[in-house]
Amino acid sequence: MNNTLNINRLWKVIKHDGYTFYHKFGLTLAIMFGIPIGIWFINYISAEIGQTGISRYSILNTIASITMILAPARIYRDCNDPRKGIGFATMPASSLEKFISMFFYCIIVTPIIFWAGSIIIDTLLVLIPCKNPYEGFLTNNLFVFKDLIEQAFSQNEVDPQYAIYFEDIYRLFTINRLILIKILKVLFISSVFMLGNMIFKKHKTTKTIGVMLIISIIALIVTIKHTLRMEEFFNGLDDDAIVQWIISAITNGYYIAIISISVITIGLFAGTYFKIKKQRY
Repeated sequence: MNNTLNINRLWKVIKHDGYTFYHKFGLTLAIMFGIPIGIWFINYISAEIGQTGISRYSILNTIASITMILAPARIYRDCNDPRKGIGFATMPASSLEKFISMFFYCIIVTPIIFWAGSIIIDTLLVLIPCKNPYEGFLTNNLFVFKDLIEQAFSQNEVDPQYAIYFEDIYRLFTINRLILIKILKVLFISSVFMLGNMIFKKHKTTKTIGVMLIISIIALIVTIKHTLRMEEFFNGLDDDAIVQWIISAITNGYYIAIISISVITIGLFAGTYFKIKKQRY
């Protein structure tokens, strides 16, 4: 099958993968939806009152990340299996169409279903007419990080002589940029575990996490060594110069991180596509 994109073929692949999504990932999603219900019940029986939307959003954000991590290996666990993967290999669709369908379910369908379901469940829990442990609706806190940044960098929280420097950081965290960060987070997590799913044949998620931990440890060691070397540099600066340097580093680091993560994510997606294309059984 060539690599051209045929809408009719793509639609058939999406319908096929939709069936797989339901049967192989439906139970996982149900369990993830059950976690916040269980947390509500525990808070209720322990008479813990005052669970704000901020704390619940933080918990759901963690569960969302776990769901995104699990999605590729649950939905497409057999795609590179020597025996069970034959169906994926012989599917009458191009490598590009298979990749688009995988992208669609791992990166678009999974987070939309999770967050839509979680918001509905949380809203219903808040509306339960009893001594409810939950306060406020979750939808009021979707961009709570923006409020925390505003509070942290407000002139009331920062030494007035340094407040002007923090304005540059605060301007980085507009709503649009926070949305961009969230989208990049989803894309990056999914790209890592989609490629890991295609590379490893067994224990896909565990091995991918292991590789990421090794890379993270190496990056941490390099960062610590670099930070220690900066001590001499800071010793020659006064307080104002140090603050200006730190603010500049954070500002520039933000843009460098966005560009770097974007490039890495595109590279990981490309790797997944070529792994699908070159897969041998």
